[in-house]
Amino acid sequence: MSVIAISQPLVLGQAIRAARKQKGLTQVELAAALGTYPRAVIELERGRSSADLTLILNALELVGLRMKLESA
Repeated sequence: MSVIAISQPLVLGQAIRAARKQKGLTQVELAAALGTYPRAVIELERGRSSADLTLILNALELVGLRMKLESA
């Protein structure tokens, strides 16, 4: 398993996009699984999302990613 340092929203979005594609999911399918609109997934993947933390955590889980925090 690789580790990605999330320093900005775009990096998080790129990680979600890559994992979504690896799982063979479209943005529409991920949005449906999250109970939201495709636009929300598009914005999340572009790092422009104002999504709440619950949506982000659910997206991470659905694409098979886990968030780990550690002190700097």
